[in-house]
Amino acid sequence: MAFRVQHQIQTEDYVTSITPSPSQPLLLAPCASGSIKVLDPSTLACAATLQTTSPISEVVFGPSAANTVYVGGMDGSVSLFDMRTMSPVARLDAGASVLSISLNAAGTVLAAGTELAEKAGPEGEDVARLLMWDVRGGALPLAQFIDCHSDDVTQVRFHPSRDNLLISGSTDCLINLYNITGDLSEEDSLYQVIKSNSISKIGFFGPQYEYVFAQTHVETYGLYKFEEAETVKEFGDVRTVMQGTGGGFALDYLVDTVFDAPSGRLYLVVGTQSGNLGILNVSLDSMEVVFSLNGGHQDIVRGVHWNIAQRMLVSGGEDGVVSLWRNV
Repeated sequence: MAFRVQHQIQTEDYVTSITPSPSQPLLLAPCASGSIKVLDPSTLACAATLQTTSPISEVVFGPSAANTVYVGGMDGSVSLFDMRTMSPVARLDAGASVLSISLNAAGTVLAAGTELAEKAGPEGEDVARLLMWDVRGGALPLAQFIDCHSDDVTQVRFHPSRDNLLISGSTDCLINLYNITGDLSEEDSLYQVIKSNSISKIGFFGPQYEYVFAQTHVETYGLYKFEEAETVKEFGDVRTVMQGTGGGFALDYLVDTVFDAPSGRLYLVVGTQSGNLGILNVSLDSMEVVFSLNGGHQDIVRGVHWNIAQRMLVSGGEDGVVSLWRNV
């Protein structure tokens, strides 16, 4: 079986990610200019456009019953949109450009990571922030960590089922693991640190989501046991790894990681400068190409959503194109 493009749309600006709703048949496709396309996942028909005043780093759906979306902005804010009116209803101030946001499984705590801000610390030092808000409360954060990372906090991710566990990744090459119970002091919350490379994306996988994957800005890839901070496998530069396998896909960059819980399989989506995609099956000691997706883009692909059960993948890239692929 192979992936074929079934539908495509052209947006006015390059697409940064593809985010599915957990409870409704819709996708969000944020664009670099600040607009967010609300798409039908079956046809890519654009049902509406959310408009912000800032370039967007990441979008996250709120609890399913709330009909809300959180939008991380490069203007230093997290905006809350009501999907019923397609308008903003609240704003949280992060103090610096927001690079990543994550909501815990209970839908009660929102975390955000920021860029390094010059002379923004209490003693005039440069600081990168990890902030947390109780989304049921006001605009003031529950906690603000400024010492755990020394450079941009590029990713924050809550554990999929354990509300008190949070990880963050940074261009300082660290993955930090936090237990956010008690008084939420920075010193007490940080309990493990993993040394990697400059982090671009991190996330959980495994039967109990007991492992962490890490993609880096230098295209390396690593797998870790998160509570023990143990290295399971450091693959090194994936471009070099795949050249050595003779797999027939000459990749240039890593796009995203997909964990399929029903099968227990971990997949790494990779891309070329010309817009082709490859999907690698990742085991604990090797990688192999299982799919190639060609012809859907003419430039770098920034985001994908792969619904494995429905044999459907949606991709968005710097060419402004959103492509719907079917595995037939």
